[in-house]
Amino acid sequence: MSIRQFKDIPREKLELSRPLRKYSIIGDVLSYLLCPRQYGYFKVRNIVPSAQGQLFFGEVIHNVLDRVHLHYRKTNENQSNSLPTENEIDQYFDIVSKALKSQGIRPLSKSLEQRARKLIKQFVFTFGHTLFPRVKDTEHKLQIQTSLDNGLDYILHGVVDVLFYNYEDGNISNEKVEIWDYKGGRIPDEQYLKNYEFQMLVYSFLFKQKNGFYPEENVLFFIGEMDRESNLGLSAEELLDRCTVKVKIDEQKIKHAMKKFEEAVEKIEDEYNRPFDKQWLAPKVKPPETMCATCDIRWSCENPNGKFELSGL
Repeated sequence: MSIRQFKDIPREKLELSRPLRKYSIIGDVLSYLLCPRQYGYFKVRNIVPSAQGQLFFGEVIHNVLDRVHLHYRKTNENQSNSLPTENEIDQYFDIVSKALKSQGIRPLSKSLEQRARKLIKQFVFTFGHTLFPRVKDTEHKLQIQTSLDNGLDYILHGVVDVLFYNYEDGNISNEKVEIWDYKGGRIPDEQYLKNYEFQMLVYSFLFKQKNGFYPEENVLFFIGEMDRESNLGLSAEELLDRCTVKVKIDEQKIKHAMKKFEEAVEKIEDEYNRPFDKQWLAPKVKPPETMCATCDIRWSCENPNGKFELSGL
């Protein structure tokens, strides 16, 4: 029997369905808007960058603080309300640090790793007794399935670092909630700060979709501000004011942020439909120079921010 006997048999054409893709504000939309080329190579095509030192700093702070919050919650259940000791924080740090390094995420230097350790301890021992009793939830997941104007479905998701009960008139309100997001660095310039405000407005939208109401307030806490020389010696209240940026809940701004988010998702979806060699091209507007300086694919970039010579040549 020859296979040619089957060539004229009618067959139904197989239509491949488009995958339902997930998009986050930080890992997808902001990354794409800053540099489509980096986003395409590292996020979509899964090329692993050689240096992930900046990622280590932020990840180790987030992950250790999450363990600290859980530690406090467990002791709170036993009515002891105790913060972890310095040795316990060191143990949490070592566990998280080893886990990150096993994934190839390493610090830029030993001194930066030690700085992250000190900042975590400073945060816990300065604010733990006042902030931790207000914690409602940590690593709070937000996710919805929605559609673009052109009918394409996608999943919008995010993870809130901490949900705090609102504190007003000296009392904790169990009905009002604040969204807090920890940033490992210092308060950035206005351009970058707008990106973070954009993130918090999208989180506000997601929070309302899940809970039926907006958070009372959005707060960005820049942990890297704590060891700034000009902030040393301040009271806890003064330091908290120096390290935080509050993003007001404004429905019009939230709608504008969501429109911007959807426009970015539509652009990313368009990238997938282009020929392989036409996808993820260099942005017309140059990214920040520091972003280009640490980029593994800067050598072949058509629009780098800065001049980079091949090392050793």
